[in-house]
Amino acid sequence: MTKHKLERHLIPWRPLVYMVVALAVMVLSLFNERSLLYISGQTMGSILQIQSRAPVDEQGQALISLQFTSNGQRISAALFSIDYDEICLLFDPVDADRNGVPDNVQFHTSAQFFVTASFDATDLDGEIDILIADYSPPYASLPDRTLLTIRFTALCAASTDAPIEAPVRFSQAPRPSLSTGAGNSAPGTFLDGSVWITAWTPSTPAPTATATPTPIKAPTPTPQGQPTPIPSETPGATIPGTIPGTIPPIAQKSQAFLPLVCVHYRSDSSRLFLPLIVEEAIQEIE
Repeated sequence: MTKHKLERHLIPWRPLVYMVVALAVMVLSLFNERSLLYISGQTMGSILQIQSRAPVDEQGQALISLQFTSNGQRISAALFSIDYDEICLLFDPVDADRNGVPDNVQFHTSAQFFVTASFDATDLDGEIDILIADYSPPYASLPDRTLLTIRFTALCAASTDAPIEAPVRFSQAPRPSLSTGAGNSAPGTFLDGSVWITAWTPSTPAPTATATPTPIKAPTPTPQGQPTPIPSETPGATIPGTIPGTIPPIAQKSQAFLPLVCVHYRSDSSRLFLPLIVEEAIQEIE
């Protein structure tokens, strides 16, 4: 009988009781969800984040960075691929210095880390493959900083009131991964980024002063060297011993050739031929 009286009193309040119980369940559920989010935040691991809305400069290029946050983990290696919007972004894989890394990928790690970057234009869901690792003990840990920067060129033209956000993501084939020096996989969070293409005006090079050619002064004609006159004999000069106006006599040499002289100087009638020495004489032709 008492039981029936209690039920009779509870029947009007039954909807209210149900509402209170439902509200309590919802509150407990909310606390439980917040608790789970907090625990997830504590165990999310290191963070590798691609810069969001990297601006485009006056040359139509964007330099996008990848920031690493360790969150207390000692990470010695990172492996991931970058997938970008091929319609609005262009990556130039030129390697002018021939070091095996495209010039438009710049690493900002210490020399302890082995780094590599490769490009495959046919891999449309992960064109740029990146590896950063320390293979030699004692293993170094990645610092909390920008690990690398990638330069893109904007292909799409945006209007002033309609900018374009070209996505730059982590590829999911393969998925990005982090590991410790012991080779164990480490938890991590990988956040995608983008390039923010706005209406930009190509830079105009500053005008340079045009060099005015200096007028060339015509060379002043200089008098040509006159031949030095050969001094002639002074009129009236004569050679001693000659009559003025006459040709001086020419000295000639003459030499006489005489036969050999035969000399008998032995009793056996032997003969000896000796030359006759003749002095040269100078005669004047009168």
